[in-house]
Amino acid sequence: MKTYIKFLSKIFLNSFLNIFLISFCLIFILNLLTELDFFKNINVSNYFPIYLSLLNTPSLIFEMFPFIFLIATQLFFHDLSNNNQINTFKYSGLKNSKIVFIINILTMFLGVIIIFHQTEKVFI
Repeated sequence: MKTYIKFLSKIFLNSFLNIFLISFCLIFILNLLTELDFFKNINVSNYFPIYLSLLNTPSLIFEMFPFIFLIATQLFFHDLSNNNQINTFKYSGLKNSKIVFIINILTMFLGVIIIFHQTEKVFI
């Protein structure tokens, strides 16, 4: 595999992981606040709202994956433009369309893995 493909993949996966973790934390916190508000007048264990929030968060994350991919791609290109790496790739002969093609293939691969992983859980 060529070095620039590894480099671009690493940067994109890093930005995707950052956006995924931020989204997961935000959704978990919002879910937890909703569950705490729902159970404020009911006497339940302290761990019950946390448990319900953890159960509900993956389904909401799955629904938000298109936006996570979109924001991760924007962060990826923002990182490339801030460090003038796009200009370096242009000078070395790599076109923007090739960069987009690499990100498209990587996103397609990640999307297929996520969808198959989600449908596997549904059928089991």
